Amino acid sequence: ACGRGAVALWLARRGLVVDAVDVSPVGVAAGARRGADLPVRWIRHDLDAGLPEPGPYDVVVVQRFRSPALYPALAAALAPGGLLVVTV
Repeated sequence: ACGRGAVALWLARRGLVVDAVDVSPVGVAAGARRGADLPVRWIRHDLDAGLPEPGPYDVVVVQRFRSPALYPALAAALAPGGLLVVTV
């Protein structure tokens, strides 16, 4: 749940290729404008339906979106040694 993409943009500025996911077309559009020059793929998707991509990801960050049913899929999307960050 990337919202306007503050964390996605922060990660991209540090050299990561990022998939930024949010249900809000307004948030995704705002993030895309803010990071037009960065390696971020902006995906409009409802995480209640699961992950839009299976991974693997080195880092998965979920903020202000609480869905314990999704946590196993988030962990499964990690590459070996990957980092899962969930804040609520």
